[in-house]
Amino acid sequence: MSQRRPQRGLAVWITSSPLPMFVVDERRVVLMFNSGCEELTGWSAADVIGKPCDYQIDGRPEALTTLTGILAPPSEVYEGKSFRTPVVITARDGSTHECVIDFHALGTLEDDKRFRVLGILSKGGSAPAGVVAATESAHAELARRVAESQQRFGVPLIALTPAMQRVAAQLKLAQSNEIAVHIQGDAGTGKEYLARRIHYAGANGKRPFVPIDCRQSHAELTRLVERVFEFDDPAFQPGTLCLKHVEALPRDLQVTIRQEYRTARSTPRLCSTSCKSIDAGLVDDTLDAEFHSLITPLIIQLPTLSQREPEFLLLAQQLLEQFNHRQEKQVIGLTAEAGDMLLEYWWPGNVRELEEVIYSAWQRCTKSRISVDDLPPSFLSRHLADDASPTPSFPQLADYLAEAERTLLMQALEAAQGNKTVVAGWLGVPRAKLYRRLEAHQLLDSESVSTEDNDEVQDS
Repeated sequence: MSQRRPQRGLAVWITSSPLPMFVVDERRVVLMFNSGCEELTGWSAADVIGKPCDYQIDGRPEALTTLTGILAPPSEVYEGKSFRTPVVITARDGSTHECVIDFHALGTLEDDKRFRVLGILSKGGSAPAGVVAATESAHAELARRVAESQQRFGVPLIALTPAMQRVAAQLKLAQSNEIAVHIQGDAGTGKEYLARRIHYAGANGKRPFVPIDCRQSHAELTRLVERVFEFDDPAFQPGTLCLKHVEALPRDLQVTIRQEYRTARSTPRLCSTSCKSIDAGLVDDTLDAEFHSLITPLIIQLPTLSQREPEFLLLAQQLLEQFNHRQEKQVIGLTAEAGDMLLEYWWPGNVRELEEVIYSAWQRCTKSRISVDDLPPSFLSRHLADDASPTPSFPQLADYLAEAERTLLMQALEAAQGNKTVVAGWLGVPRAKLYRRLEAHQLLDSESVSTEDNDEVQDS
């Protein structure tokens, strides 16, 4: 009578095989992660086994979710289909590997509600016979783009457009040192999100991030600023002071903060945000020039969502996947019709508005993908109104007034043949203020000042 080979022999062979293989169950929890996977990814079986594979791409090499998000089987596999998808594996050391994963639904016994999925990883390999080759999913494309951004810029941003590639490069620079950073962009473009990324990646990331909205009352702002600089010991100071809507900060508090940063003692990293160009504060004389210099060693300009059309659907996918984190319900993407409807809208609220719409749709969704029926009624009504009567476009008031002032000054200077005393009289402003306005518009040079001063001496 022949002896049966112990079943554990096969299990030992699979777990020790150099061919990367893993198994997840119906809850998407990792049950097996073999030696080949450990070698490829740099993560041990002890790190991975027992962890859920959510449809969420993180992008940070040090985060386990960067790996488990890639290992999440497509929903079709749980319908009994085999599935093949290209992926980019980001190893624990930050290296990346172009791979494919062949997902196979493993058979179950009758009345057994448990489900197992076998995943086989290969570097550019071909699928075994019978595997259904499938179109690359938005989840896999998101993982690829995030990995590319992480490799190139050191940050997991969606950066396909030149504007966002510039933002990613500036973000990498900001995270590598402690210089002051000013972030400007329309409402909802993600200014505070970016400021927090800079803070938590910096040397003081473990200390508090303190945002102050400069649109508050003067008394409240004074109290908050005094609290920030109350202690000399860095251990009791914030890691970053973020002045939101800094253009609204009263001038006396601008001077107070400037003086604090002039001292030799330790101070928090300085970050600020505004919805319009920070230089407009110099033009309209609401911003102290030295304070402006203090907060603007690095200026990051965030584009509007309408300027990010080539990367819009990937951004929507990224926002969607963040809601899958640690949730039993997993929504893997958008239907083509839902994606088209989102693309047609003009998004005046930018990324914040998109995030709210995606979250509402995620809550309403009962299938694996968000359809048009899942989109919130409030969005659908705005979409219809947008189609019926497009909103006209107007320039920013501050920019328009600044350009009008510059034009008026140039015309007056030309008419007065450069005599600033005459120009000041015509425009009804003191000469000192006229000089500040000319300097702000770069219409004043040292030669013209010296010439006019000499003329006045001769006249006297």
